[in-house]
Amino acid sequence: MKKIISCVDGSALAPSVCQAGAWLSERLSLPLVLLHSIEKEHTGQVNLAGSIGLGANESLLQELADHDAKKSKLLKAHSKALLEELQQSLPELNSPVATLERFGDVNHTLSDIKESIRCYVMGRSGESHGNETHFVGSHIESALRLVDRSMLLTVGEFKKPQSFLLAYDGREQANLAIERLLETKLLADCDCHLVMVGNTSHATKDAFDKELSRLESEFASITPHFVDGGNIADSLLAKQQQLNVDLTVMGAFSHSKVRQFFVGSNTLKLIANSHTSLLVIK
Repeated sequence: MKKIISCVDGSALAPSVCQAGAWLSERLSLPLVLLHSIEKEHTGQVNLAGSIGLGANESLLQELADHDAKKSKLLKAHSKALLEELQQSLPELNSPVATLERFGDVNHTLSDIKESIRCYVMGRSGESHGNETHFVGSHIESALRLVDRSMLLTVGEFKKPQSFLLAYDGREQANLAIERLLETKLLADCDCHLVMVGNTSHATKDAFDKELSRLESEFASITPHFVDGGNIADSLLAKQQQLNVDLTVMGAFSHSKVRQFFVGSNTLKLIANSHTSLLVIK
Protein backbone atom coordinates (compact mmCIF):
# COMPACT_ATOMS: atom_id res chain seq x y z
CA MET A 1 0.00 0.00 0.00
CA LYS A 2 1.18 3.51 -0.81
CA LYS A 3 1.90 5.84 2.09
CA ILE A 4 2.03 9.52 3.00
CA ILE A 5 5.50 10.46 4.28
CA SER A 6 5.93 13.50 6.54
CA CYS A 7 9.63 14.44 6.68
CA VAL A 8 10.28 15.95 10.11
CA ASP A 9 13.15 17.37 12.13
CA GLY A 10 13.41 19.61 15.17
CA SER A 11 12.32 22.72 13.25
CA ALA A 12 9.44 25.06 14.06
CA LEU A 13 7.57 23.70 11.03
CA ALA A 14 7.66 20.06 12.13
CA PRO A 15 4.15 20.19 13.71
CA SER A 16 2.64 21.67 10.52
CA VAL A 17 4.38 18.99 8.42
CA CYS A 18 2.72 16.36 10.60
CA GLN A 19 -0.68 18.08 10.41
CA ALA A 20 -0.44 18.34 6.62
CA GLY A 21 0.50 14.67 6.44
CA ALA A 22 -2.47 13.76 8.64
CA TRP A 23 -4.78 15.74 6.34
CA LEU A 24 -3.45 13.93 3.26
CA SER A 25 -3.73 10.60 5.06
CA GLU A 26 -7.40 11.17 5.86
CA ARG A 27 -8.31 12.61 2.46
CA LEU A 28 -6.59 9.84 0.49
CA SER A 29 -7.29 7.01 2.97
CA LEU A 30 -3.60 6.11 3.12
CA PRO A 31 -1.39 5.43 6.16
CA LEU A 32 0.90 8.16 7.45
CA VAL A 33 4.59 7.66 8.24
CA LEU A 34 6.70 10.23 10.12
CA LEU A 35 10.26 10.10 8.76
CA HIS A 36 13.27 11.57 10.53
CA SER A 37 16.57 11.43 8.65
CA ILE A 38 19.75 11.94 10.67
CA GLU A 39 22.01 13.73 8.22
CA LYS A 40 25.55 12.35 7.83
CA GLU A 41 27.18 15.64 8.79
CA HIS A 42 25.44 15.40 12.17
CA THR A 43 26.72 11.94 13.04
CA GLY A 44 30.29 13.04 13.74
CA GLN A 45 31.75 9.94 12.15
CA VAL A 46 35.53 9.75 12.17
CA ASN A 47 37.29 8.28 9.14
CA LEU A 48 40.20 6.21 10.45
CA ALA A 49 41.28 4.79 7.11
CA GLY A 50 45.05 4.91 6.72
CA SER A 51 45.72 6.24 10.22
CA ILE A 52 47.37 3.06 11.51
CA GLY A 53 50.05 3.32 8.90
CA LEU A 54 50.93 6.79 10.18
CA GLY A 55 51.82 5.46 13.60
CA ALA A 56 48.66 6.56 15.42
CA ASN A 57 48.03 5.06 18.82
CA GLU A 58 45.62 2.15 18.42
CA SER A 59 43.93 2.77 21.76
CA LEU A 60 43.26 6.38 20.79
CA LEU A 61 41.79 5.28 17.48
CA GLN A 62 39.56 2.81 19.30
CA GLU A 63 38.47 5.57 21.71
CA LEU A 64 37.54 7.76 18.77
CA ALA A 65 35.57 4.91 17.19
CA ASP A 66 33.75 4.24 20.48
CA HIS A 67 32.94 7.95 20.79
CA ASP A 68 31.52 7.94 17.27
CA ALA A 69 29.37 4.91 18.04
CA LYS A 70 28.11 6.50 21.25
CA LYS A 71 27.22 9.72 19.45
CA SER A 72 25.30 7.79 16.79
CA LYS A 73 23.41 5.97 19.53
CA LEU A 74 22.50 9.27 21.21
CA LEU A 75 21.36 10.76 17.90
CA LYS A 76 19.16 7.74 17.28
CA ALA A 77 17.65 8.06 20.76
CA HIS A 78 16.96 11.75 20.12
CA SER A 79 15.35 10.88 16.79
CA LYS A 80 13.10 8.30 18.44
CA ALA A 81 12.03 10.78 21.14
CA LEU A 82 11.27 13.46 18.53
CA LEU A 83 9.16 11.08 16.46
CA GLU A 84 7.25 9.85 19.49
CA GLU A 85 6.45 13.41 20.59
CA LEU A 86 5.20 14.38 17.13
CA GLN A 87 3.28 11.12 16.79
CA GLN A 88 1.47 11.76 20.08
CA SER A 89 0.57 15.31 19.04
CA LEU A 90 -1.58 14.10 16.14
CA PRO A 91 -5.28 13.33 16.39
CA GLU A 92 -6.42 9.74 16.00
CA LEU A 93 -6.49 8.79 12.32
CA ASN A 94 -8.16 5.98 10.43
CA SER A 95 -4.92 3.98 10.57
CA PRO A 96 -2.05 4.09 13.10
CA VAL A 97 0.74 6.59 12.46
CA ALA A 98 4.07 4.82 11.91
CA THR A 99 7.57 6.25 12.43
CA LEU A 100 10.82 5.68 10.55
CA GLU A 101 14.38 6.68 11.47
CA ARG A 102 17.15 6.69 8.87
CA PHE A 103 20.77 7.83 8.84
CA GLY A 104 21.64 9.82 5.72
CA ASP A 105 20.27 12.49 3.43
CA VAL A 106 16.48 12.81 3.48
CA ASN A 107 16.20 13.00 -0.31
CA HIS A 108 18.24 9.83 -0.76
CA THR A 109 15.99 8.12 1.77
CA LEU A 110 12.89 9.26 -0.12
CA SER A 111 14.37 8.03 -3.39
CA ASP A 112 15.15 4.65 -1.80
CA ILE A 113 11.57 4.16 -0.60
CA LYS A 114 9.76 6.02 -3.40
CA GLU A 115 7.88 2.93 -4.57
CA SER A 116 5.91 3.03 -1.33
CA ILE A 117 5.24 6.80 -1.43
CA ARG A 118 2.08 8.44 -2.77
CA CYS A 119 3.01 11.94 -1.57
CA TYR A 120 5.59 13.39 0.82
CA VAL A 121 5.45 16.49 3.01
CA MET A 122 8.27 18.88 3.90
CA GLY A 123 8.57 22.19 5.72
CA ARG A 124 9.98 25.21 3.94
CA SER A 125 12.62 25.79 6.64
CA GLY A 126 14.85 23.35 8.47
CA GLU A 127 16.01 22.91 12.04
CA SER A 128 18.98 25.25 11.60
CA HIS A 129 16.66 28.19 10.81
CA GLY A 130 15.02 28.27 14.25
CA ASN A 131 11.75 30.19 14.15
CA GLU A 132 12.65 31.98 10.90
CA THR A 133 10.21 30.01 8.76
CA HIS A 134 10.61 32.15 5.62
CA PHE A 135 14.07 30.71 4.92
CA VAL A 136 14.23 27.92 2.35
CA GLY A 137 15.93 24.71 3.45
CA SER A 138 18.73 23.45 1.22
CA HIS A 139 16.93 20.12 0.73
CA ILE A 140 13.80 21.60 -0.89
CA GLU A 141 15.00 22.34 -4.42
CA SER A 142 16.97 19.10 -4.64
CA ALA A 143 13.86 17.20 -3.50
CA LEU A 144 11.86 18.72 -6.34
CA ARG A 145 14.54 17.62 -8.78
CA LEU A 146 15.40 14.19 -7.39
CA VAL A 147 12.29 12.69 -5.81
CA ASP A 148 9.80 11.52 -8.41
CA ARG A 149 6.71 11.92 -6.24
CA SER A 150 4.28 14.72 -5.45
CA MET A 151 5.32 17.09 -2.66
CA LEU A 152 3.26 19.13 -0.22
CA LEU A 153 5.34 21.97 1.21
CA THR A 154 4.23 23.76 4.37
CA VAL A 155 5.29 27.36 5.01
CA GLY A 156 3.70 28.04 8.40
CA GLU A 157 0.83 26.70 10.45
CA PHE A 158 -1.05 24.25 8.25
CA LYS A 159 -4.68 25.04 7.53
CA LYS A 160 -7.00 22.47 5.99
CA PRO A 161 -7.73 23.96 2.55
CA GLN A 162 -11.08 25.53 1.85
CA SER A 163 -9.87 27.20 -1.35
CA PHE A 164 -6.91 26.73 -3.66
CA LEU A 165 -5.11 28.30 -6.62
CA LEU A 166 -4.42 25.92 -9.51
CA ALA A 167 -1.67 27.22 -11.83
CA TYR A 168 -2.33 26.22 -15.44
CA ASP A 169 -0.27 26.60 -18.64
CA GLY A 170 -1.94 24.13 -21.00
CA ARG A 171 0.98 21.72 -21.02
CA GLU A 172 1.24 18.04 -20.16
CA GLN A 173 2.18 18.41 -16.50
CA ALA A 174 -0.57 20.96 -15.86
CA ASN A 175 -3.09 18.52 -17.34
CA LEU A 176 -1.58 15.74 -15.24
CA ALA A 177 -2.07 17.82 -12.10
CA ILE A 178 -5.75 18.21 -12.97
CA GLU A 179 -6.11 14.48 -13.65
CA ARG A 180 -4.58 13.67 -10.27
CA LEU A 181 -6.94 16.04 -8.49
CA LEU A 182 -9.96 14.54 -10.24
CA GLU A 183 -8.77 10.98 -9.62
CA THR A 184 -8.13 11.44 -5.90
CA LYS A 185 -10.89 14.01 -5.16
CA LEU A 186 -8.38 15.48 -2.74
CA LEU A 187 -9.84 18.99 -3.03
CA ALA A 188 -13.35 18.13 -4.22
CA ASP A 189 -15.09 20.20 -1.52
CA CYS A 190 -12.87 23.28 -2.03
CA ASP A 191 -13.24 26.46 -4.07
CA CYS A 192 -10.89 26.33 -7.08
CA HIS A 193 -9.25 29.35 -8.73
CA LEU A 194 -7.85 28.26 -12.10
CA VAL A 195 -5.08 30.72 -12.98
CA MET A 196 -3.22 31.08 -16.27
CA VAL A 197 -0.14 33.32 -16.35
CA GLY A 198 1.35 34.81 -19.50
CA ASN A 199 0.40 32.24 -22.15
CA THR A 200 -2.27 33.86 -24.34
CA SER A 201 -2.13 31.71 -27.49
CA HIS A 202 -5.48 30.62 -28.95
CA ALA A 203 -4.58 26.94 -28.49
CA THR A 204 -3.77 27.43 -24.82
CA LYS A 205 -6.89 29.49 -24.20
CA ASP A 206 -8.94 26.76 -25.87
CA ALA A 207 -7.31 24.18 -23.59
CA PHE A 208 -7.98 26.41 -20.59
CA ASP A 209 -11.66 26.77 -21.53
CA LYS A 210 -11.93 23.01 -22.04
CA GLU A 211 -10.50 22.26 -18.60
CA LEU A 212 -12.65 24.96 -17.04
CA SER A 213 -15.78 23.37 -18.48
CA ARG A 214 -14.69 19.92 -17.34
CA LEU A 215 -13.94 21.07 -13.80
CA GLU A 216 -17.10 23.04 -13.15
CA SER A 217 -18.87 20.11 -11.50
CA GLU A 218 -15.82 18.75 -9.66
CA PHE A 219 -15.25 21.41 -7.00
CA ALA A 220 -17.36 23.49 -4.65
CA SER A 221 -16.87 26.35 -7.12
CA ILE A 222 -14.42 27.24 -9.88
CA THR A 223 -13.32 30.70 -10.99
CA PRO A 224 -11.07 31.42 -14.02
CA HIS A 225 -8.29 34.02 -13.95
CA PHE A 226 -6.02 35.25 -16.76
CA VAL A 227 -2.84 37.14 -15.86
CA ASP A 228 -1.11 38.72 -18.87
CA GLY A 229 2.70 38.61 -19.01
CA GLY A 230 4.96 39.36 -16.08
CA ASN A 231 7.10 37.11 -13.94
CA ILE A 232 5.33 33.87 -13.09
CA ALA A 233 6.42 33.85 -9.44
CA ASP A 234 5.40 37.48 -8.84
CA SER A 235 2.07 36.90 -10.59
CA LEU A 236 1.23 33.81 -8.54
CA LEU A 237 2.26 35.47 -5.29
CA ALA A 238 0.02 38.44 -6.07
CA LYS A 239 -2.88 36.12 -6.86
CA GLN A 240 -2.36 34.22 -3.62
CA GLN A 241 -2.85 37.42 -1.63
CA GLN A 242 -5.65 38.79 -3.79
CA LEU A 243 -7.68 35.57 -3.61
CA ASN A 244 -6.70 34.69 -0.03
CA VAL A 245 -6.43 30.99 -0.88
CA ASP A 246 -5.21 28.27 1.50
CA LEU A 247 -3.18 26.22 -0.97
CA THR A 248 -1.37 26.62 -4.30
CA VAL A 249 -1.31 23.63 -6.68
CA MET A 250 0.77 23.10 -9.81
CA GLY A 251 2.38 20.44 -11.95
CA ALA A 252 6.17 20.24 -12.12
CA PHE A 253 8.64 20.22 -15.01
CA SER A 254 6.57 21.09 -18.05
CA HIS A 255 8.28 22.57 -21.13
CA SER A 256 7.22 26.13 -20.46
CA LYS A 257 7.66 28.93 -17.98
CA VAL A 258 6.69 26.47 -15.27
CA ARG A 259 9.71 24.32 -16.18
CA GLN A 260 11.98 27.36 -16.12
CA PHE A 261 10.36 28.31 -12.85
CA PHE A 262 11.00 24.98 -11.18
CA VAL A 263 14.62 24.63 -12.26
CA GLY A 264 15.63 28.28 -11.85
CA SER A 265 15.78 31.09 -9.32
CA ASN A 266 12.02 31.66 -9.41
CA THR A 267 11.62 28.40 -7.49
CA LEU A 268 13.13 29.86 -4.37
CA LYS A 269 11.32 33.14 -4.91
CA LEU A 270 7.87 31.58 -4.76
CA ILE A 271 8.76 29.16 -1.98
CA ALA A 272 10.44 31.82 0.12
CA ASN A 273 7.56 34.28 -0.24
CA SER A 274 4.54 32.00 -0.50
CA HIS A 275 1.67 32.76 1.85
CA THR A 276 0.19 29.29 1.34
CA SER A 277 1.24 25.68 1.41
CA LEU A 278 2.36 24.43 -2.02
CA LEU A 279 1.32 21.14 -3.63
CA VAL A 280 3.62 20.16 -6.52
CA ILE A 281 2.05 17.26 -8.43
CA LYS A 282 4.11 14.70 -10.33
